[in-house]
Amino acid sequence: MKKAILLSALTTLAACETGRSPSGAGDDNCGTTRYVHLQGAPESDVLAISFNQPVRIISPRDNITMDFLPNRLNFVLDAASNVAKITCG
Repeated sequence: MKKAILLSALTTLAACETGRSPSGAGDDNCGTTRYVHLQGAPESDVLAISFNQPVRIISPRDNITMDFLPNRLNFVLDAASNVAKITCG
């Protein structure tokens, strides 16, 4: 049973891992390059910023929706709650 749940979770994560637009263009529509300095920073640094666009902070065990918003910033956290990745979507 645990293997089935783990496999399901990994499959779900793999499906949304790219952070690219559905067309596969890999556009930076949300401006990830402006926030590259937050790579490795704690979650509190992200929370201290006032954004003018949709933002989603994703922790390792979070369930997230599969909707794609090209202008939304996604801050993906690692197990230590530091920013591991910044994507659009």
